[in-house]
Amino acid sequence: MPVIHSTAYKRPFYLPHRHLETLVPSLTRRPRGVIYDRETIDILDGDFLNLDWVKSGHDRLMIFSHGLEGDSTSTYALGMVKAFRQHDWDVLAWNCRSCGGEMNRNFRLYHHGNSDDLGEVIEYVLKNYPQYKQIVLAGVSMGGAINLKYLGEKGNQVDNKIIASVGFSVPTHLPHSVDTMHMKGNGIYRRFFLKNLREKVRIKAQQFPGRLDLTDFEKIDNLYTFADRFSAPMYGYDSGKAFYESVSALPHLANIQTPSLVVNAWNDPMLHGDCYPVDIAEGSDFLQLELLDHGGHVGFSRYGGGMNWAERRALAYVAPQPYPIF
Repeated sequence: MPVIHSTAYKRPFYLPHRHLETLVPSLTRRPRGVIYDRETIDILDGDFLNLDWVKSGHDRLMIFSHGLEGDSTSTYALGMVKAFRQHDWDVLAWNCRSCGGEMNRNFRLYHHGNSDDLGEVIEYVLKNYPQYKQIVLAGVSMGGAINLKYLGEKGNQVDNKIIASVGFSVPTHLPHSVDTMHMKGNGIYRRFFLKNLREKVRIKAQQFPGRLDLTDFEKIDNLYTFADRFSAPMYGYDSGKAFYESVSALPHLANIQTPSLVVNAWNDPMLHGDCYPVDIAEGSDFLQLELLDHGGHVGFSRYGGGMNWAERRALAYVAPQPYPIF
């Protein structure tokens, strides 16, 4: 599909830099009024997933996938959930293993390629909630990548109730995204993720004594080193680089056969290189890539409050309204 080089988004005057666009919304915005009903499901490998629902009796459902070290209560999740709820959708925000306030049972945590877990969530919904006639997948950052990987792996086998996917700030090629974490000025993001991931590895080491080597654990300040030491052995890879390559959505994008919108900003501090898959999108009948000058990473703030630009864009894509949504 033709790549859209959009000027539709205008950042607020008080967020003149990509880091401000990224950090300020996550620190200051708090969408109110979302009350979840939690359902816990057991999955095939003996682990469990926590599903947070907002049900209003509608016959269409949005399934939301969160970003790295986020969950269903992250600011961006609450915003998207609230926006869809207000426009006559039921919503399911699922939490990856070890996210959502509860550590998982198994040795493995979650990662950017958790399309198998998403698949189990979708199969559970299809089997147990037949009232939903239309299902949309939405996600930000890692969550958007998981959605795309699932759709690409399934190809034309995706259930016909799934009508669309929409994602924002999506690291379609994880190694290039990881590279940005080691660029000048981006250490704040690397340190944030490593701090949270270290805590989960520490808990796993207590749960499974002898399986993880925590020697010089606190000194690790490189995501590739972290993946070499922990992610690769946890998921059965020879190296962190091999792990990052394997879990990326990029190799699966060309196989997507469900209408899918990816919106990435050029000034996103966590995206680089193949996270802007222009050639693949141009050769696809289903993948639409929209590129913005501004927006930061999962920012897209609007002056005046209410729904942010990403929430409005998501609704406009999956279910065009009879009135202007921008």
